[in-house]
Amino acid sequence: MKKKTSLADIALSLNVSKTLVSMVLNGRGNENGINIDTQQRVLQKAKELNYQPNMLARGLRIGKTHTVGLIVSDISNEFYSKLIRSVEDALQLFGYNLIVCSSDENVEKELDLIQMLMYKQVDGIIFSTSQSNNAEIQKLQNTGLPFVLVDRYLETIDTHYVVTDNFLGAYHLTKHLLESNFTSIALVSHQPAYLSSLNDRKKGYLHALTEAKIEIRPDLIIEVPFKNRFNCVQEEMAKLFSLNKKPDAVFTLNNSLAIACLDFCRNRNIQIPKDMALASFDEIDLFRFMHPPLTAVAQPIKEIGSKAVEILMKEISSNEHIDFQHIKLQPTLIVRESTKRS
Repeated sequence: MKKKTSLADIALSLNVSKTLVSMVLNGRGNENGINIDTQQRVLQKAKELNYQPNMLARGLRIGKTHTVGLIVSDISNEFYSKLIRSVEDALQLFGYNLIVCSSDENVEKELDLIQMLMYKQVDGIIFSTSQSNNAEIQKLQNTGLPFVLVDRYLETIDTHYVVTDNFLGAYHLTKHLLESNFTSIALVSHQPAYLSSLNDRKKGYLHALTEAKIEIRPDLIIEVPFKNRFNCVQEEMAKLFSLNKKPDAVFTLNNSLAIACLDFCRNRNIQIPKDMALASFDEIDLFRFMHPPLTAVAQPIKEIGSKAVEILMKEISSNEHIDFQHIKLQPTLIVRESTKRS
């Protein structure tokens, strides 16, 4: 294997000191009185020898690595894959790189990932936390490392966060189902139920039912574990359809749950919307091309990512703490054939 070019190699080939080469390559040639011709010779030789700087070591010297960590709960979910792209595009405008991790809704794994990112000297973290214990978030705040929560927030501790108005989105979708004369609306969610995104969506659903004076039936509200949720949805949906008063509509709190419900309907030959309406929080591309196309609440994913990066960059570049930013963005209800009465 070819030996990696070092500062000493460049210095030896030009018969100059290693310190001089380091000053030039770190952009400090002028302030140290190194003449332009010498600087150009160093830069040219570094290019010829294909010199690759140790960015971690350089980051330790200057106090910044120009790298941000992003932790999402489920990297396979289209919502999060689009969020990753949004954050990456926004960071590129600031000359920053991105390290992406997936916590799988596991609080211990999330804490390990945060520690790993801190070890790698990231300048800040953006993450969709699965924590319920604000003590762990407080520990992170105490380190002084800038961070912004996305998709979820914690009610018991003040932080920067950028989220969708989940309550409003769920309220409007449930109200749409009620106005379409669906009155037995089942809600399908997953654990942990304490997550602010899921909790606020459930509150929106309950508020719409209460406002319309519709009985809230606990037997129509189901929660499945995050792991093995696909099979668990099949089992819980089978229980729903064994009830004397079956649901005439199902509202899933994210897109992966909607896909599991669709599979159940296909296996049971349940026709949508003739036998049951189906709607989901989280718009994904697939929903437009299904038969019938699926009604969904779309989140402003690009704006979530760009706003989070904007706040984080302000924190990183500021010598003092800036006031916590609490941003709730407006969702969009997209009505399609899956919730239309025959």
